Amino acid sequence: MRAERILPYAKPWILIDQVTELKGGTQAVAVKQISSSDFYLQGHFPAHSIYPGMLLLEGIRQTIACVFLQEGTAAVWKESEVSSRFMHPVEPGDSVKYVVIRRPSGMHAAQFDGEGWVGDNKVIQARIAYRKEEEANEANARQ
Repeated sequence: MRAERILPYAKPWILIDQVTELKGGTQAVAVKQISSSDFYLQGHFPAHSIYPGMLLLEGIRQTIACVFLQEGTAAVWKESEVSSRFMHPVEPGDSVKYVVIRRPSGMHAAQFDGEGWVGDNKVIQARIAYRKEEEANEANARQ
């Protein structure tokens, strides 16, 4: 299914093209075709364009958002912690497959492991943790 039918974002900031799999609040798979006409590739880098790593991370976030939106809880969760590792450059013409899996983490927390793949090459891995909004607000008030 087309990502713009699911995500509440406007183009050009929808950074996944298609959601190919959604499994009951626990897993999602999405695909992004990297095109040389994508404006964020212009000048990054002029002699040899590569897809910005932060946009790869955002692709994982948007794939996770599809999981939350499917279960109707997107407004409840606030991102609380992110760790990521970029492993291989992504270039125009590549197709990135994002896979996110929700890990057991309790009623007031959610944690996802995400990966991005170009063919057999893992290009990014990330772990993103979320807290329920009221939990996040209480933690911020204590700081």
